[in-house]
Amino acid sequence: MDSAAGPDWNADTDFDVRLQDVPLNNRRPDVTVYRADTIDVTPTRPEHVLLVVEVVSPGSETTDRIVKADQYARAGIQFYWRRLAAVAQDAELAFDGFGVGEVGEGTDAGSRTAYSKP
Repeated sequence: MDSAAGPDWNADTDFDVRLQDVPLNNRRPDVTVYRADTIDVTPTRPEHVLLVVEVVSPGSETTDRIVKADQYARAGIQFYWRRLAAVAQDAELAFDGFGVGEVGEGTDAGSRTAYSKP
């Protein structure tokens, strides 16, 4: 993801995002794409984040689909993708989520897009 993002954006795992200060709400998405010039801001802030990705497993489905989607949208994060972990290995990679902005077409929360495996 780093190479696709270019020099202006970083993609990292194990990276905290501060969604709000009061009450305190930090999340650690599976992948965070954020502005490269804010690498020293920890935890990073939503205004520095372009995309968060969560891998949905049966135990995290409700949290990832409902709670986190709402929290990320309210915090102003432009793109939220959920990688559906239950997809068969030979199937298409399936993502769903939401997006607003200039990258591609915006989608509403809960929509699903499938991407063919390379």
